Amino acid sequence: MKTRFARFQNIPELLGLYRQVADVRGSDDLALPTPEISGGKPETVTVPASDTLRAYVAKLAQRAQHINNRAVSPEEDNMLKVAGDGRRAALDLRLVGKPPDLDGGKIATVAARIAAIYHVHRDRPYSDAQGQPAPRAGVLQLVFCDVSTPSGGGWNAYDELRDQLIHRGVPAAQVRYVQHAQTEQAKADMFAGARDGQVAVLIGSTETMGVGSNVQARAIALHHLDRGNGLLRAVGFGVVGQDDPASRPAIRMAAACPIPELPPVTTAIFMLAASWLGMVGANHPKRAGCESEPVECTRLQGRPQRASASTPPRHGAAT
Repeated sequence: MKTRFARFQNIPELLGLYRQVADVRGSDDLALPTPEISGGKPETVTVPASDTLRAYVAKLAQRAQHINNRAVSPEEDNMLKVAGDGRRAALDLRLVGKPPDLDGGKIATVAARIAAIYHVHRDRPYSDAQGQPAPRAGVLQLVFCDVSTPSGGGWNAYDELRDQLIHRGVPAAQVRYVQHAQTEQAKADMFAGARDGQVAVLIGSTETMGVGSNVQARAIALHHLDRGNGLLRAVGFGVVGQDDPASRPAIRMAAACPIPELPPVTTAIFMLAASWLGMVGANHPKRAGCESEPVECTRLQGRPQRASASTPPRHGAAT
């Protein structure tokens, strides 16, 4: 018999012991300035599901049913595999060995949004720490994608997004991956380029870009290709360093999920897996079988201020 850690017991007592030796400060205690969401709630951007994607999700439901009925061994198939396959398919069908959507799917949708914002704001001026015009104009957009990162060979979502951005007129030299910065100095240099206009689109994962990314000087939009754990964290770091709460920028966010017609799935296990995939919201059980994760876009709005590495500015208005 194999044994492994399952859960903590006596959580309140454990937290009590931990707080005896740790000084814990939450976001409420720190009262750091954070942006508000424009309109008070996320904007919804719907990506229609293709027939191929609908058929693939129907097979996921069948696999979940077989797992629940113990028709297959855990070594052959399990809910973790179902969840992983569903998440990859929701991003792009090529990740599960299927032909791509003819309209480009989620990656094409987010590429079109990024390119549109780039062309509107590429000549936007900024000032340096001395109040003088910065030598480079333009804004920064951040893209989070935790699935299909550029590791190893073969097709990946990062390269596909970059190619589509280039096709839409975004200079290749201004599209960068955080994963390409292999050392702390390389990452610092990349972030410095993001602050001074050398980088227009910075793509990374929650792990590589979710914490400690000092790139907010020109940040005007956040895009989430897959619904990882870094959405709120990313929104928070986008405005770190602002010292004037009265002028905090508003954030415009977007999330959507189409609802296909699928055979009824009664197993609770599949509902749980669907929740992992971003297919079923915690407050929206009727979304069962929603096969395409949202494209999320977060836009920072406000007025421009001086940009510097030490004192990040307020963000300019996004029209």
